[in-house]
Amino acid sequence: TMTSKQKENRRNRLIEKYGKKCFWCGKDLDDDDITLDHYIPKFEGGPNATDNLRLACDLAIIKDID
Repeated sequence: TMTSKQKENRRNRLIEKYGKKCFWCGKDLDDDDITLDHYIPKFEGGPNATDNLRLACDLAIIKDID
């Protein structure tokens, strides 16, 4: 299990790599709007590794579920 500091560091690395934009729709994100999403979904065997995570907005996540 990751500590809150480790989760924050991972989130910050993703922000540095991708900027504060939704990977899926390109929307600019505020700190409170950032959600981490799996590029390869967990149900398809995607890992929780940082390389498989992207920044996403809630709307993009909801559309992905539909």
